[in-house]
Amino acid sequence: MTAMLMELHVAEAQVDRMAVVTDTAAIYYKRAQQEIFKKHKVTEKQFYKSYDYYLHNVSELDKIYARVVDSLSLKEVESSQGSTNPPPKTLITPNRKD
Repeated sequence: MTAMLMELHVAEAQVDRMAVVTDTAAIYYKRAQQEIFKKHKVTEKQFYKSYDYYLHNVSELDKIYARVVDSLSLKEVESSQGSTNPPPKTLITPNRKD
């Protein structure tokens, strides 16, 4: 759950930085979300069922989000220090007709 939430928040941030109208941004985010679910072999229904469980068990959700924040903060520090790790794959790529 932690890894998926991390990736979902990164995807959301990527979409927020795009200069597109709200409807288009929603489409890009939905596509990124589906790719993340597929990567983790989880359906949208399974994800939301799990997320709903954690919404009713807030102390567990707090622990998960503490890990999400720690992981994202570490990635930010590594990025700002010019880490030798390869850059993350961009999740959002507009369809182009060339």
